[in-house]
Amino acid sequence: MIDMGNKIKDLRLKKSLTQKQLAKKLGINESGISQYEKNLRLPSLEVLKNLCYTLDVSADYLLDISSKDKIKELTNSLTSSQIDLIITLASEFQKANLNAIE
Repeated sequence: MIDMGNKIKDLRLKKSLTQKQLAKKLGINESGISQYEKNLRLPSLEVLKNLCYTLDVSADYLLDISSKDKIKELTNSLTSSQIDLIITLASEFQKANLNAIE
């Protein structure tokens, strides 16, 4: 399960914002923030977007989406040879980046 509530609370506190102040910035009521932080309710897409802007984080962070999850989702319907091609391309990019550093 997504533990968005603790993340929202931690980020809000790091920004020294009260629930009321964050709610005002998002254009929602204070009880909404309380419900998000207690994981009783998830924000709408619009509120999620505004939370990300206000708290300076990505939606991926709040939703616990990792790069591995994205890669798995993107490659789920690919054939083995297509996945091998992607791995080859990634390796070439990695080599190019290492050569650029040297």
